Amino acid sequence: MALAAAHLALAPIVLITATGVWVPRYALLALPAWAILAGRGLGHDRRLAAGALAALIVIGVPAQVRIRADDGHDFGTRAASGLIAREWRPGDALVYRADSWTSPLMVAYYEPGMPVVEPLVARDAVSSGWYSGDAYAPAAERLAGAQRLWFVRRGDHVDDPLGGRGDLIDPMTAIASGFKVEHVWSETGLTVILLVRR
Repeated sequence: MALAAAHLALAPIVLITATGVWVPRYALLALPAWAILAGRGLGHDRRLAAGALAALIVIGVPAQVRIRADDGHDFGTRAASGLIAREWRPGDALVYRADSWTSPLMVAYYEPGMPVVEPLVARDAVSSGWYSGDAYAPAAERLAGAQRLWFVRRGDHVDDPLGGRGDLIDPMTAIASGFKVEHVWSETGLTVILLVRR
């Protein structure tokens, strides 16, 4: 039993490391096997088991508190969605990349019931069953009803809101030809951009 648990504990970590697809949360697959090994090793000494549990709590609690803060995971999604909700006007629209999880989920999560217009969305995240939906390519006719556009980018793009690489809408030229940047806000790990009609 202990040998099988040892193999199960190490195999996912070895495979993840060997493939170069290292994301720490993937190592959670090995957690049950590690729990078996820890229980087996600590089961004979209650003081050692209590000390190990106390150490895990001391080490783990600060990280859990930080992740659950308003800017947990290093993204100020609550602040960004609150900003959009406060500044939203009739005729506004939210645009984002089809593979972006940031904009559609944060507004739905933090501002439930807010009537958000998403003119480039062919299928939303709920319908697709994934973090993000499918988007139409930016086209002038799809944006015709919008007076202002909200766009949330990951990272710091305050100095050049629509430039550079990363999570720009493709092609951005369809939006940039009809809209200009009115205001840019910086939240933790995010840039909120408001575009208005030219």
